[in-house]
Amino acid sequence: MEGRLTRRERLLLLLILLLALALRLWLWSRPDHPLANDETEYLPVAQDLWQGRGFVFYDTYRWLRAPLYPLFLALFLWMGGGNVRVATMAQVILSTATVYGVYLLGRRLFPGEKAGRTGLWAALLAALLLPLATFPALFMAETLFTFLFVAFLLALLQVPEVRPGRRGLWTLLAGLLLGLCALTRAVALAFLPLAALWLYFSLRPRPGETVGRPSFLRRWALPLLFLLSGLLSIVPWTVHNALAYHRFILLDTGASYSLWAYYDGNPRPDIEEINRQLEAIPNPADRQAYAIQKGLELVRQDPGSLLRKALAAFPYLLRVKPIEDRFLKMPYREPSLPYFLLALLLDDGLYALIAVASLAALVFLPASRGKALALLWLLYNLATMMLLHAEARYRQLLFPVLIPCAALALAEVRRLFRVRGWLWRAVVLGALLAGWAYCFVAYSPWGWAALNVRRGFYQMLGQVYGTLGRPEEALRSYAQAIEVDPCHPEPYYDLALTLERLGRVEEAAEVYASCWRLRINYLPCSTSLGNLLRRLGEEKAAREAFRGRYVAEEDVVTWAWENLALAPVGRVDVGGGLDAGYVYGVYAGEVGGGVTFRWTKAQARFRMIAGGAGMARLRLRLAAPGREEAVPVVLRIVGDGETRWALGPYWSTYESGCFPVREGEAVEAVLESPTFVPREKDPASTDPRALGVQVDWVEMVIQITCNSGESGYNTDTPFP
Repeated sequence: MEGRLTRRERLLLLLILLLALALRLWLWSRPDHPLANDETEYLPVAQDLWQGRGFVFYDTYRWLRAPLYPLFLALFLWMGGGNVRVATMAQVILSTATVYGVYLLGRRLFPGEKAGRTGLWAALLAALLLPLATFPALFMAETLFTFLFVAFLLALLQVPEVRPGRRGLWTLLAGLLLGLCALTRAVALAFLPLAALWLYFSLRPRPGETVGRPSFLRRWALPLLFLLSGLLSIVPWTVHNALAYHRFILLDTGASYSLWAYYDGNPRPDIEEINRQLEAIPNPADRQAYAIQKGLELVRQDPGSLLRKALAAFPYLLRVKPIEDRFLKMPYREPSLPYFLLALLLDDGLYALIAVASLAALVFLPASRGKALALLWLLYNLATMMLLHAEARYRQLLFPVLIPCAALALAEVRRLFRVRGWLWRAVVLGALLAGWAYCFVAYSPWGWAALNVRRGFYQMLGQVYGTLGRPEEALRSYAQAIEVDPCHPEPYYDLALTLERLGRVEEAAEVYASCWRLRINYLPCSTSLGNLLRRLGEEKAAREAFRGRYVAEEDVVTWAWENLALAPVGRVDVGGGLDAGYVYGVYAGEVGGGVTFRWTKAQARFRMIAGGAGMARLRLRLAAPGREEAVPVVLRIVGDGETRWALGPYWSTYESGCFPVREGEAVEAVLESPTFVPREKDPASTDPRALGVQVDWVEMVIQITCNSGESGYNTDTPFP
């Protein structure tokens, strides 16, 4: 029987849940991060769904993915009016609920006198394990999958425990939940028959029970119900695929891609070339058939490649590997030293603890339903990953069963070592731990971790000195960080920024340039260099620096708006190559009719720095082509009033109302306009952007006095 929770244990559980929520909220509150890995797919699909375009993303993408997670994101985008933070906040709540689910799983997977203590250990490990806390702030399916899978395990474990009359409902629920897991991550689909077999053997009479021999149908009724309910939850998506693509696609086409793209032979496939070939095939089912054909051809040529692939993949599941979604990184910034150390402790350190403790539990624990289910899921996933594709982050799929196993070892360590045959079990455990430790030590990037700790220490020390107003000490610390790791661009940027703030502009420009040469796609250094050169009047060199190399122009605009210190300017030529920092919410610059301009998004922002004091107006040269009627726009001066205009398709100059400014004051204006998508209006167009209006230039005119009620436009070109 499960141990009953004492008042003290209930209090501890509440504290653990509050700790889990606090850690997840802290990670959620960090600045927006660049999209990484699967985020670049999931979020666009969800945005298409929210805007009513369906799953058009997969019309041209290399594979078709299971649909539930994009639908989950789209629901919260709809609830939040497109605010992606609403969706990630929902994941924070879901992840905290998962911690409670892991607590229940710890109690039910291994029931006993100390089940309550096992549950508390499981909840604590789940609350602190950094991957489980980080992923809620990412647009990744792991958080939803983990919640659903834990719920599935709880429902499945309940079936043999309840009285026969209620087993059907729990079986139906378990099947539906595993089906939803498969609709989130397709890896769960093939686990349906394995879980049905576990259910069949779990319902067999135990030794010593005297019951009549049931008929074949009665013995298999619940496993078949489980299979049927799981498959029925997938049927609507299969029907959707048949209607949309006129082919049979049960769930997704990712396995076919992995079979071809991750072939471990000689020569290795060129993944970029594979992507190009698949994306040229218009139908996902045809892409799947083509990928399977190419993958099987390679395997037939070299059957041993499957074994080599499995052996090569195994260390990926056991080692530490720094990947993009290991941290919530600020754009172009590595995690701070405290965050990096936290990850070493709560990611790598806790993973090592969970791995060792769970192995001990699985080896020493006597045979039981819970142990059989845990081993079944672990071995199934390991086999799938080694045959198709393995990444270190895929361990997250294993944590729902690894954590309760580790919790049992921590809660009842004495019980484990009292089992019969402990000596041979200890030998087996020693062999397993030796293999795991070899992969963990030999394949993990310890040099990378040590280098980041040393560089991060000096870099953080420089930032502390800067905060304390001791710039010379800060400069020395940044120089030491560069000496530790001369190939990392961040200390160069911090050093140059400090020099710039001290007024040592030429030295700062030299360091920015050195950083840019060191890593040509490091946007902060090239953009900051452009800002300094613009201030020094070297416009040609400034344009080249703002353009950067191998960076997206919209990324330059975004970073410059958030980070650059700007000089006073009366007029900004929008799209002319020198507007970074003064504009935001716009697309890349274009040239048309001898005019450089940018298209705005639904909301564009402009920032002007006043060179004097008085009453000011903003003047903008705007046009709104591509639509039959006049386009209503609103210009709001932040902290002041607003002006409304109706724009036509030709260039015209528009003026805002008057507002007061002080010398050196930053004036921010917001231009709001309805948008249109060219390819939706014209089938011949390939432009998928949501376009607002065109902006040629913006200027701020300062006068001694003006009538604040005046506003309007002067046409440069006749209004039709």
